[in-house]
Amino acid sequence: MAKIEKDDDGFEVRAGDTISFSYGIPPRGVRGVLFERDGKLICPSPGHNPAEATLGQIRYHTGGFYKVHYPDREV
Repeated sequence: MAKIEKDDDGFEVRAGDTISFSYGIPPRGVRGVLFERDGKLICPSPGHNPAEATLGQIRYHTGGFYKVHYPDREV
């Protein structure tokens, strides 16, 4: 089971949650649904290099990420 991580606003994220982050100049936005592999949360990013990354890699390379909240779902 993956440990619970928190986004840059302090919201807990787990497998099945959608996160968003951006990288580069000009910024390129990425949005993906987290899944778990070997106890780590991973965000797929097809069409980008790399095609998937752990949350630690995302933090290291982009500075952070945010949980995407949907108004019709409970946080």
